[in-house]
Amino acid sequence: MSEFRPDPALWERPKGIRLEKLKSTLSLSYRSAIENYPELEFVVCLGNKGQIRRATYREFDLDVRIAAKQITERSRPQDVVVILGRNRYETVVYSIAALMTGRTLAPMNPDDGPERISEKCALLLSSYSVWHDAEFRSWVWPENDLPAGEPASALTGVNEFNLTLSTAPAVLELSEFAPGQPCVLIFTSGSTGYSKVVEQTEIGLLTNIDDLIERHDLKPGEVVATPLPIFHVNALEFALCCTLLSGAKLVLFERAVLPVMLRGLQAEKCTILSVVPTILRIFIERSADWRQLNLLSLRYIVTAAAPLSVDLVQATLNQLKVRIVQGYGLSEAINFSCLLPTRLSEDEYRHWMTGFAWPSIGTSLRSSKVSVLDSDGQELSEGEVGEIVIRGPTVMQRYRGDAEGTIFRHSYLHTGDLGLFHCDPYGTRYFFISGRSKDTVKRNGLTISLREIDDLAQKLALKELGISDVIAVTFPNKWSGEEIALVLKREAAWNTENDNSLKDILARGFSPNLRPKFILFSSRELRTPSGKPCRWHFTKQFEEFLEVNLGHEIRFLSDE
Repeated sequence: MSEFRPDPALWERPKGIRLEKLKSTLSLSYRSAIENYPELEFVVCLGNKGQIRRATYREFDLDVRIAAKQITERSRPQDVVVILGRNRYETVVYSIAALMTGRTLAPMNPDDGPERISEKCALLLSSYSVWHDAEFRSWVWPENDLPAGEPASALTGVNEFNLTLSTAPAVLELSEFAPGQPCVLIFTSGSTGYSKVVEQTEIGLLTNIDDLIERHDLKPGEVVATPLPIFHVNALEFALCCTLLSGAKLVLFERAVLPVMLRGLQAEKCTILSVVPTILRIFIERSADWRQLNLLSLRYIVTAAAPLSVDLVQATLNQLKVRIVQGYGLSEAINFSCLLPTRLSEDEYRHWMTGFAWPSIGTSLRSSKVSVLDSDGQELSEGEVGEIVIRGPTVMQRYRGDAEGTIFRHSYLHTGDLGLFHCDPYGTRYFFISGRSKDTVKRNGLTISLREIDDLAQKLALKELGISDVIAVTFPNKWSGEEIALVLKREAAWNTENDNSLKDILARGFSPNLRPKFILFSSRELRTPSGKPCRWHFTKQFEEFLEVNLGHEIRFLSDE
């Protein structure tokens, strides 16, 4: 079967659109920023235990040179550079260094564990080198030892971040990306499976960064803060890349630890905070602590990755006294495709954020064409609900290894999200998300495939406990956005002593990111006659837990 390539119009730049803030390549844009802002402070990394690491643009560039030299010496030009690291200075340095050597970057979640990371590396379909924090030395693959099942040619080596390897400034020979070479590989969950690899292009990345710098009016003096993980597109491509290439400053929190975040927001005079709704709720729960600080510099809070509610917007306005600017996007289209305009009047802001059933995700960015289509691919009119679709230079060319291209139809990237738009008096379209048509869940801003949960559950030794079938379901939760439950069909002669055995099996079989919060024993059929999961039958069983912080415990329920 020939490799799928969608209509080139999907990623061509619309006529008249050009880069306004950046140069023609990523390396030239980086060099311009270093030359223009050498003595400005670029990054402040704040650790959970009070550690602080600061660097000016010049100092950061010196460390990027050291890291780039190591990457060049220890990997081949065709290698994908896999970065495993938390929100720390070294992770930022090595991520940018990989791009400056012209190598494709593949950031990964270090909390996934060695088995899942190994599976993801296999999906790269390429040779690769792995770079990691020192704390992962105890479980990452030993030097020159290959993950199970990997061909000998796949892995150059496993390397530890080490910025002290060379104290002499290294010469950074900037390398360009080859035509057709992906710039960044991002792992995401889609509607037809899980752990898909999105190929993001250099022009797509540059276009999205350029649009976001313009929309946020980023420049020297602006300070963007985030606790979001650097392996996620929001932190990597908005918070990191947009600040780096605009002369702004990045404040990176190692984790979403409330006292550290509050102190950092005040001390660094942050102007924009990027979070997900889960973290926003934590701020609201501790709004008294928030109001004790001087946060007058904060212009607004950006949220994305999970939908907002009107109640949450109103609570933020009332208790935190700051605006929320909601955005929307997919890794398949780099990052943001829509964002609420940041300079609306008070009446305009309240109209679009609290005047409808859902807060608006804003207007499309300059280079993205966002539309709403019906099932036949016809554009819908104002107020009509259909599927949100995207085209433009930010759209990926494919999933790596995908020969079908099922996400592309009618010359658009189909998001699987349902929505609509309303127009302002000038005809500008403000978009809204009303639901989702695909089998995914967004927990704490991370997209997880329910099909993946199904598959993992089916592989566990549940039948030995008398479980005949299992499916995953999702339900709304104000703390995490959405949560996961497993619905199990069990034999009539169930021994309650099996409860603890079941918990142990699930704890071992699911990583913390994927672990369900509920086990629902049901007497109903879990599937249609054709074998498809009847997920929607069980959502109401969890309505009472909408506002409950569920913690880490696995709970048992029954509708029998």
